[in-house]
Amino acid sequence: GGGHEAVADGAVALMLAAAHRLIPKHKSIEAGLWGSSFHPGLWKKTLGLVGMGRIGGAVARRCRGGFDMRVLVFDPALSEKDAAAAGVVPADLDTVLAESDFVSLHAPIVEATRNLINADRLRRMKPTCVLVNTARGGLVDEAALAEALEEGRLWGAGLDVFQSEPPVGSPLLGLDRVVLSPHATSMDFTAEERTASLCIDHILAVAGGHRPDPACVLNPETLA
Repeated sequence: GGGHEAVADGAVALMLAAAHRLIPKHKSIEAGLWGSSFHPGLWKKTLGLVGMGRIGGAVARRCRGGFDMRVLVFDPALSEKDAAAAGVVPADLDTVLAESDFVSLHAPIVEATRNLINADRLRRMKPTCVLVNTARGGLVDEAALAEALEEGRLWGAGLDVFQSEPPVGSPLLGLDRVVLSPHATSMDFTAEERTASLCIDHILAVAGGHRPDPACVLNPETLA
């Protein structure tokens, strides 16, 4: 219902907010201070996507079209044909982490991906890199991330999801280099209206004896 587009918007917003360190700047002005400092930009930089389903693909479109970014993708399910059509470059995870200026996570949480971004992998990332997670909190080792941020080994992070929600006691709380969101990037007015309309349309279709769109059915095999 457009929810994936809303999450993609949120991922880009977190990239910008964390790169610009908007929250510390806001607090600084509230405290009566005035000053400026340099920060990483998105234009013509390298974006690394971990997972490229509908959300990852929507982020790629925004970053390629809006910021002229080079996009590296780690996704074993991504074919060369689909990668070429999307204008992205398939790569292994180590390459994505080492070469990217921004890393955005869009992978499911399974045993193989739990704590995918751990202390070792954080060390492979650029100190000017921004990590964004709008997928699942379990993909990131929060203690290792907090340590990397505190030591200045990572520029910043934008997180919409956490290992525990709400993240009470998380070591990320209070750090100036993070932007935190309460699992809310999909809560977009347009997306919510579109989702509700789709639900109503498909209920009416079934009630009227018509076939709903298979893409909107969890078990489309039953339509046969």
